[in-house]
Amino acid sequence: ERDVVSHATEHFDIRFPRKATVDLAALDRLLETAYATVQQQLGGGPPKLTVIVYAEREMRRTYNQRDWALGFYDGRLRLLGRELGTDVAPMMVAHELAHAFLQHAYGPPLPIWVHEGFAQLQEEGRPRTKEEQRLEEAVAGGTAWVPLKWLDRRFSQPANREDVGRAYVQARLVVAELVRRHGIEPFKAFLEALAKGTPIDAAYDAAFAPDRWAETDRAFLR
Repeated sequence: ERDVVSHATEHFDIRFPRKATVDLAALDRLLETAYATVQQQLGGGPPKLTVIVYAEREMRRTYNQRDWALGFYDGRLRLLGRELGTDVAPMMVAHELAHAFLQHAYGPPLPIWVHEGFAQLQEEGRPRTKEEQRLEEAVAGGTAWVPLKWLDRRFSQPANREDVGRAYVQARLVVAELVRRHGIEPFKAFLEALAKGTPIDAAYDAAFAPDRWAETDRAFLR
Protein backbone atom coordinates (compact mmCIF):
# COMPACT_ATOMS: atom_id res chain seq x y z
CA GLU A 1 0.00 0.00 0.00
CA ARG A 2 2.95 2.35 -0.52
CA ASP A 3 1.20 3.97 -3.48
CA VAL A 4 -2.11 4.38 -1.63
CA VAL A 5 -3.57 7.63 -0.30
CA SER A 6 -5.64 7.51 2.90
CA HIS A 7 -8.52 9.80 3.73
CA ALA A 8 -11.06 9.65 6.58
CA THR A 9 -14.66 10.73 7.14
CA GLU A 10 -16.87 10.21 10.17
CA HIS A 11 -17.69 6.59 9.29
CA PHE A 12 -15.11 5.67 6.65
CA ASP A 13 -11.39 5.17 6.18
CA ILE A 14 -10.93 5.59 2.43
CA ARG A 15 -7.92 4.36 0.47
CA PHE A 16 -7.24 4.90 -3.22
CA PRO A 17 -4.26 4.82 -5.60
CA ARG A 18 -2.06 7.89 -5.41
CA LYS A 19 -2.22 8.22 -9.20
CA ALA A 20 -6.04 8.13 -9.28
CA THR A 21 -8.16 11.22 -9.73
CA VAL A 22 -10.77 11.12 -6.98
CA ASP A 23 -13.31 13.81 -6.12
CA LEU A 24 -13.02 13.42 -2.36
CA ALA A 25 -15.85 15.82 -1.53
CA ALA A 26 -18.23 13.92 -3.80
CA LEU A 27 -17.04 10.55 -2.50
CA ASP A 28 -17.49 11.69 1.10
CA ARG A 29 -21.07 12.78 0.37
CA LEU A 30 -21.83 9.55 -1.49
CA LEU A 31 -20.63 7.34 1.34
CA GLU A 32 -22.06 9.30 4.26
CA THR A 33 -25.44 9.76 2.55
CA ALA A 34 -25.66 6.03 1.84
CA TYR A 35 -24.64 5.29 5.43
CA ALA A 36 -27.43 7.53 6.74
CA THR A 37 -29.96 5.87 4.41
CA VAL A 38 -29.24 2.38 5.73
CA GLN A 39 -28.86 3.57 9.32
CA GLN A 40 -32.34 5.09 9.21
CA GLN A 41 -33.76 1.62 8.60
CA LEU A 42 -31.53 -0.61 10.72
CA GLY A 43 -30.27 1.72 13.43
CA GLY A 44 -26.69 1.61 14.63
CA GLY A 45 -24.10 0.48 12.12
CA PRO A 46 -20.37 -0.18 12.03
CA PRO A 47 -18.58 2.74 13.69
CA LYS A 48 -15.89 2.73 11.00
CA LEU A 49 -15.62 1.00 7.64
CA THR A 50 -12.63 0.70 5.36
CA VAL A 51 -13.30 1.64 1.74
CA ILE A 52 -10.83 0.76 -1.00
CA VAL A 53 -11.23 2.41 -4.40
CA TYR A 54 -9.74 0.41 -7.27
CA ALA A 55 -8.96 0.87 -10.87
CA GLU A 56 -11.00 -1.78 -12.69
CA ARG A 57 -8.03 -3.89 -13.75
CA GLU A 58 -6.59 -4.11 -10.24
CA MET A 59 -9.85 -5.09 -8.54
CA ARG A 60 -10.90 -7.64 -11.12
CA ARG A 61 -7.43 -9.15 -11.29
CA THR A 62 -7.09 -9.40 -7.53
CA TYR A 63 -10.63 -10.52 -6.63
CA ASN A 64 -11.91 -11.99 -9.92
CA GLN A 65 -15.06 -9.89 -9.68
CA ARG A 66 -15.98 -10.04 -13.33
CA ASP A 67 -19.71 -9.41 -12.99
CA TRP A 68 -19.71 -6.62 -10.42
CA ALA A 69 -20.78 -3.23 -11.72
CA LEU A 70 -19.47 -1.24 -8.80
CA GLY A 71 -17.97 -3.23 -5.96
CA PHE A 72 -18.50 -5.71 -3.18
CA TYR A 73 -18.27 -6.08 0.58
CA ASP A 74 -16.11 -8.69 2.29
CA GLY A 75 -15.37 -6.92 5.56
CA ARG A 76 -14.16 -3.94 3.54
CA LEU A 77 -16.12 -1.98 0.97
CA ARG A 78 -14.31 -2.38 -2.36
CA LEU A 79 -15.37 0.00 -5.12
CA LEU A 80 -14.58 0.54 -8.77
CA GLY A 81 -13.42 4.13 -9.12
CA ARG A 82 -14.85 4.66 -12.61
CA GLU A 83 -18.39 3.88 -11.39
CA LEU A 84 -18.49 6.38 -8.53
CA GLY A 85 -19.86 9.22 -10.66
CA THR A 86 -22.72 7.22 -12.21
CA ASP A 87 -26.41 7.57 -11.45
CA VAL A 88 -26.59 4.14 -9.83
CA ALA A 89 -23.60 4.69 -7.54
CA PRO A 90 -25.66 5.84 -4.50
CA MET A 91 -27.96 2.80 -4.77
CA MET A 92 -25.16 0.31 -5.22
CA VAL A 93 -23.04 1.76 -2.42
CA ALA A 94 -26.10 1.57 -0.15
CA HIS A 95 -26.56 -2.06 -1.27
CA GLU A 96 -23.06 -3.00 -0.14
CA LEU A 97 -23.40 -0.96 3.05
CA ALA A 98 -26.56 -2.91 3.87
CA HIS A 99 -24.42 -6.06 3.94
CA ALA A 100 -22.00 -4.32 6.31
CA PHE A 101 -24.81 -3.21 8.63
CA LEU A 102 -26.42 -6.66 8.67
CA GLN A 103 -23.08 -8.33 9.37
CA HIS A 104 -22.29 -5.84 12.14
CA ALA A 105 -25.67 -6.12 13.87
CA TYR A 106 -26.61 -9.77 13.34
CA GLY A 107 -23.47 -11.70 12.45
CA PRO A 108 -23.16 -14.66 10.08
CA PRO A 109 -26.34 -16.68 10.86
CA LEU A 110 -28.54 -14.76 8.40
CA PRO A 111 -29.54 -16.64 5.24
CA ILE A 112 -28.06 -15.33 2.01
CA TRP A 113 -31.51 -14.56 0.62
CA VAL A 114 -32.25 -12.31 3.62
CA HIS A 115 -28.95 -10.46 3.11
CA GLU A 116 -29.41 -10.03 -0.62
CA GLY A 117 -33.10 -9.24 -0.41
CA PHE A 118 -32.63 -6.43 2.09
CA ALA A 119 -29.55 -5.07 0.30
CA GLN A 120 -31.55 -4.80 -2.92
CA LEU A 121 -34.18 -2.70 -1.17
CA GLN A 122 -31.53 0.01 -1.03
CA GLU A 123 -31.53 0.12 -4.84
CA GLU A 124 -34.95 1.76 -5.06
CA GLY A 125 -35.19 3.60 -8.35
CA ARG A 126 -32.69 1.41 -10.22
CA PRO A 127 -34.13 0.50 -13.64
CA ARG A 128 -34.81 -3.22 -14.05
CA THR A 129 -33.55 -5.04 -17.09
CA LYS A 130 -35.97 -6.93 -19.33
CA GLU A 131 -34.54 -10.16 -17.96
CA GLU A 132 -35.21 -9.04 -14.39
CA GLN A 133 -38.75 -8.07 -15.32
CA ARG A 134 -39.31 -11.47 -16.91
CA LEU A 135 -38.00 -13.23 -13.82
CA GLU A 136 -40.12 -11.06 -11.53
CA GLU A 137 -43.26 -12.12 -13.37
CA ALA A 138 -42.24 -15.77 -13.31
CA VAL A 139 -41.35 -15.75 -9.62
CA ALA A 140 -44.44 -13.81 -8.56
CA GLY A 141 -46.63 -16.03 -10.71
CA GLY A 142 -45.18 -19.17 -9.16
CA THR A 143 -43.65 -20.75 -12.26
CA ALA A 144 -40.10 -19.85 -11.20
CA TRP A 145 -40.66 -19.86 -7.44
CA VAL A 146 -37.98 -21.62 -5.37
CA PRO A 147 -38.96 -22.83 -1.86
CA LEU A 148 -37.24 -20.48 0.58
CA LYS A 149 -35.52 -23.33 2.38
CA TRP A 150 -33.68 -24.08 -0.89
CA LEU A 151 -33.13 -20.52 -2.06
CA ASP A 152 -29.64 -20.11 -0.57
CA ARG A 153 -28.43 -22.95 -2.78
CA ARG A 154 -29.27 -20.88 -5.86
CA PHE A 155 -26.73 -18.32 -4.63
CA SER A 156 -24.00 -20.70 -3.47
CA GLN A 157 -24.41 -23.59 -5.94
CA PRO A 158 -26.17 -22.23 -9.03
CA ALA A 159 -26.73 -24.55 -11.95
CA ASN A 160 -26.44 -21.65 -14.37
CA ARG A 161 -26.51 -17.86 -14.56
CA GLU A 162 -30.32 -17.72 -14.56
CA ASP A 163 -30.34 -19.56 -11.23
CA VAL A 164 -28.43 -16.65 -9.69
CA GLY A 165 -30.65 -14.05 -11.32
CA ARG A 166 -33.79 -15.81 -10.13
CA ALA A 167 -32.40 -16.06 -6.60
CA TYR A 168 -31.69 -12.32 -6.47
CA VAL A 169 -35.11 -11.44 -7.87
CA GLN A 170 -36.99 -13.73 -5.49
CA ALA A 171 -35.00 -12.56 -2.47
CA ARG A 172 -35.82 -8.93 -3.29
CA LEU A 173 -39.52 -9.62 -3.87
CA VAL A 174 -39.91 -11.61 -0.65
CA VAL A 175 -38.08 -9.18 1.63
CA ALA A 176 -39.86 -6.20 0.05
CA GLU A 177 -43.22 -7.88 0.63
CA LEU A 178 -42.40 -8.77 4.24
CA VAL A 179 -41.39 -5.18 4.98
CA ARG A 180 -44.46 -3.85 3.14
CA ARG A 181 -46.87 -6.11 5.03
CA HIS A 182 -45.34 -5.93 8.48
CA GLY A 183 -42.97 -2.96 8.63
CA ILE A 184 -39.28 -2.69 9.38
CA GLU A 185 -39.50 -3.37 13.13
CA PRO A 186 -40.96 -6.90 12.79
CA PHE A 187 -38.37 -7.55 10.09
CA LYS A 188 -35.62 -6.52 12.51
CA ALA A 189 -37.17 -8.78 15.16
CA PHE A 190 -36.91 -11.61 12.63
CA LEU A 191 -33.23 -10.81 12.09
CA GLU A 192 -32.56 -10.66 15.83
CA ALA A 193 -34.17 -14.06 16.37
CA LEU A 194 -32.08 -15.59 13.60
CA ALA A 195 -28.94 -14.04 15.09
CA LYS A 196 -29.74 -15.75 18.40
CA GLY A 197 -29.98 -19.12 16.70
CA THR A 198 -33.76 -19.42 16.53
CA PRO A 199 -34.81 -21.79 13.73
CA ILE A 200 -36.00 -19.83 10.75
CA ASP A 201 -39.55 -21.21 10.84
CA ALA A 202 -40.03 -20.21 14.49
CA ALA A 203 -38.41 -16.80 13.94
CA TYR A 204 -40.63 -16.19 10.92
CA ASP A 205 -43.85 -17.22 12.65
CA ALA A 206 -43.12 -15.04 15.69
CA ALA A 207 -42.17 -11.94 13.71
CA PHE A 208 -44.70 -12.07 10.90
CA ALA A 209 -47.89 -13.50 12.42
CA PRO A 210 -50.44 -14.26 11.08
CA ASP A 211 -48.19 -15.22 8.15
CA ARG A 212 -46.66 -18.61 8.79
CA TRP A 213 -43.47 -20.16 7.43
CA ALA A 214 -45.26 -23.39 6.50
CA GLU A 215 -47.61 -21.46 4.22
CA THR A 216 -45.12 -18.96 2.79
CA ASP A 217 -44.30 -21.07 -0.25
CA ARG A 218 -47.94 -21.31 -1.25
CA ALA A 219 -48.90 -18.23 -3.26
CA PHE A 220 -46.97 -15.82 -1.02
CA LEU A 221 -46.61 -13.19 -3.72
CA ARG A 222 -49.99 -13.72 -5.42
